[in-house]
Formats: sequence, C-alpha cells, structure tokens
Amino acid sequence: MTDSSDSALQQPQTDSTIVAPIAELSDESSDLALVNDARTGDEAAFEELFNRHRRRVSLIASRFFRQREQMEEVV
Repeated sequence: MTDSSDSALQQPQTDSTIVAPIAELSDESSDLALVNDARTGDEAAFEELFNRHRRRVSLIASRFFRQREQMEEVV
C-alpha cells in the first residue's frame, strides 16, 4: 500500500502547468509586435504597452522615489 504523498509525486503535469509558459511566450511576442508598432508611431500600441506594464513600472519607480507625485511623474 502506498501513501497519498507517493501517488501525488507520480501524477503527470496538468494542462495548466504546460499552458502557462506558452501563454507567457505569447505575451512576449505580442509585446514585441506592440513595441515594433509603437516605434513606428502607433499611439494605440504604445498605450497598450503602457497599460500592460504600468503596475510593474510603478512598483520599480516607487523604490527610488518616496513621494507618490515624483513616482507618477516618472511613470
């Protein structure tokens, strides 16, 4: 008789563990296309990139600026 921890180790990966990296690659290639479009002056592409990454950029900027107004000005 095997205990439940042994059987859990033998279970195959689920679709969600396989799909997640594919989704990340899709986002990266989508970002690359948006960057290329933004570089040619496509304002909608730039806005989409900004909206996708605003939170991450804001978090990084907040490490350097104590006042929210300064951080928002940079972002």
